[in-house]
Amino acid sequence: MRFELAGPADDAELRRLLRENPFEGAVRISFEREPSAFLAATLQGDMHQIIVARDETTGKLLGSGSRAIADAWVNGRPARLGYLGQLRVDRAHRGNARMVQRGYAFLRELHGDGATPFYVTTIIEDNLTARRFLEAGIEGLPRYRPMEAYVTLTIPVRRRRATPGIEIASAGPGDLELIADLLARWCQRHQFAAVWSRESLLRRERMRELDLRHFLVARRDGRLAGCAAIWDQRAFKQAVVRGYDAKLALVRPLLNFASPVLRIPRLPPSGTTLRAAVLSHVGVLDDDPEVAVSLVAEASSRAVAKNLDYLHVGFAARHPLLTAIERKFSHRRYASVLYVVHWEDGAQAADALDARIPHLEAAVL
Repeated sequence: MRFELAGPADDAELRRLLRENPFEGAVRISFEREPSAFLAATLQGDMHQIIVARDETTGKLLGSGSRAIADAWVNGRPARLGYLGQLRVDRAHRGNARMVQRGYAFLRELHGDGATPFYVTTIIEDNLTARRFLEAGIEGLPRYRPMEAYVTLTIPVRRRRATPGIEIASAGPGDLELIADLLARWCQRHQFAAVWSRESLLRRERMRELDLRHFLVARRDGRLAGCAAIWDQRAFKQAVVRGYDAKLALVRPLLNFASPVLRIPRLPPSGTTLRAAVLSHVGVLDDDPEVAVSLVAEASSRAVAKNLDYLHVGFAARHPLLTAIERKFSHRRYASVLYVVHWEDGAQAADALDARIPHLEAAVL
């Protein structure tokens, strides 16, 4: 096999890999990229590469992964940050340690461009096989440092009442500068949060299918107190339920029957593409829990009109806004582990990271 960067001719094979190799767990979900595997890649950064492992005899793709670089807040300052994601290995080649080592050797060659000292990535918490392998310190692989849990909430949408004293409205043209300023102040307090400037909020490649019309702004006492966007990415990025483990499949009918009482989302049939959007670009002045809850409530009400079933929103496990939202809304919780990944040349920069709460934009993962 050989490793190289993917090109347009690999698109169909990349989409097959994503479709046929779902994430394992109690719920098996494939994160797909129709109609093109390359459309979603631009969301992750202004520099993005898709690495593929190819069978030299047949040309078939045996695995893939992505490397992206974007501007992010690191220790309160804008910096170039790498993100590793979309790792998929064809079922027949899982457990092939030699393949993985050769893939990381190719990644290290790309890393030689000096674009970033280290990377971040997330791995599903209950994927213990992958986590143990990557944390084992195997020669040739970068070091994987677990930081903390990153939690994505799946919230079933319904119409909800507004919070007294907080006004939620659609953003208008005059709000763009205010949103950019609020996001800059809020994100600067968080490790690894994206740098959202006025220009990047208008850049089509980073904001595909999202514009100012999809933003909500929250005002308290007449001043901007928070913002968020309802980002429906189904036109180029889909989450498809591919099955359940034996225990969950057995109790799924009962859980669905009791879901209104238990205040949990229903579990859809296998093969269902989730009608979901991401609540992205969250920024809340002083981490005010009432403002955060009000934004989610209004987004939920508007999602009903958009024929959506769920909203996804993600925060680090110790973030106060996660606690506030979990307490208020019925949800299903999906936990991943956030890692800092580096080779020897990035060790010093990784050691220098301070203790501020990390924040990754769930919409670009």
